Amino acid sequence: MFLGGLAHNLTTFEAITALEHGDRVREEQRVKKLMVGADSGLNEADRDVLRHWEQLFNREVHGATLSFVTELGDWARGQRPLSIGPTLDDRSVGMYMNRAVEVGWPFTRLLPYLQPEKGAFGSEWEARLSVLDDSFRVSEQALASLDKKIGEVFTTLVDTRFCFPTGFCYFEADGSANTSHS
Repeated sequence: MFLGGLAHNLTTFEAITALEHGDRVREEQRVKKLMVGADSGLNEADRDVLRHWEQLFNREVHGATLSFVTELGDWARGQRPLSIGPTLDDRSVGMYMNRAVEVGWPFTRLLPYLQPEKGAFGSEWEARLSVLDDSFRVSEQALASLDKKIGEVFTTLVDTRFCFPTGFCYFEADGSANTSHS
């Protein structure tokens, strides 16, 4: 989210990586509000879905809570031994793949920002990036087709907050767009 804010010129690299903890946290909260919060242009229902997704994602990243609960439940039902390592079952792999798409797609949309100038990586790279972008969209649409609200909402998020103009490339963000919905 913060790199997306930087790419939309909502912040500066210095502000979003401030050494002073309080300054950095305030800037992160401000940028988050502009990207996915009350000032993002996203409707309240979509913001609620994204808040829930973020909480689940946070719990998994900081302690593997969801994975552990799944493992514990399978163990308690006598379905398999308790394991501290990854298990390869359809549910776990599916959850992993869905989260990988939800991390990878916005990141992929930011890759043109690595170009020092418009078209620096060439037309073949742009075509491959387009195929990759389309594959992420198909994955999220499949999730949405299973009536998983996050699939639809995440597609909206990427299409609105991780959408950049043709020819997008690196620029030194000065934060001058910090109140817009660019």
